[in-house]
Amino acid sequence: AHGYRLAADGKHVEPDAREQEILNQVRELRGQGWTLQAISSALAERGVFNREGRPFNPKSIRSMTRAA
Repeated sequence: AHGYRLAADGKHVEPDAREQEILNQVRELRGQGWTLQAISSALAERGVFNREGRPFNPKSIRSMTRAA
C-alpha cells in the first residue's frame, strides 16, 4: 500500500516518510475539492512521482484517498 514499505525484517510493513508526505498532500488537496486529475497534475508539477518515477494517475489518487 502506498505510504508503507517492507521493514528490514522482511515480514512487517512500516510507514515510509516520503510516501506519507505524498498522502498528506493528496488528502489536503482532495479536502479542498480538487479533482483527481488536478491532483495528479499538481503532484507532477511539484516533481512528485510514484515508485517507478512516473506521474500518479487519477486512479492511483482515488485509491490513496479511499485508503485514507
